[in-house]
Amino acid sequence: MQTIDRSKTQVKSTAGTYRKVAKFISEGSETGQPVRVLDFGAGLCEGTDVLNEKTNIDAWSFEPFSKDDVNPDFTAEDQIFGKFDFVVSNCVLNVIEDIVERNNMVKAMLSHLTQGGKAIIMVRSHSAVNGNKTNTEFSDGFVNAKGTFQRGFNTTELSTMVTVASHDVEGTFRLVPSKLGDVGVEITRLT
Repeated sequence: MQTIDRSKTQVKSTAGTYRKVAKFISEGSETGQPVRVLDFGAGLCEGTDVLNEKTNIDAWSFEPFSKDDVNPDFTAEDQIFGKFDFVVSNCVLNVIEDIVERNNMVKAMLSHLTQGGKAIIMVRSHSAVNGNKTNTEFSDGFVNAKGTFQRGFNTTELSTMVTVASHDVEGTFRLVPSKLGDVGVEITRLT
């Protein structure tokens, strides 16, 4: 049986995407109050730090597979308290090898949103994942030489997965494509 070490997927190279997300959130904040943000699958928590650089963002990190020297705010989903104006998930769903777990993660992300809150979910594209010649097929994706799982998405695949998962979450949601990451969607909780 293949062993997947999810902590190996945590990299520093996502800071540029987080800067775009921070700008998007910060510029869209109209209340003058800090916007509460949950970085869902925060990895090394460096993206959370980038979000917190904006004075009107209060970002919290959730990472269940944190490395020993990383201290996220939450390490288990049942520790997360309150609702959030934004939930950000950057390159998380594409490293989850189990389809059911992936869907459950989307449900969890959506369940933490305030009414009017937005989830920004970004994943890697098929071309980004398929470009590695050392990939070995596994589940509905690949395991690379580092032993990490990667699954590429296109916008339609990601949108369909989020739409299906949202049916099991209280509330109604509107979904639009997002250009903030490689492949992404923005989900607004309407009710």
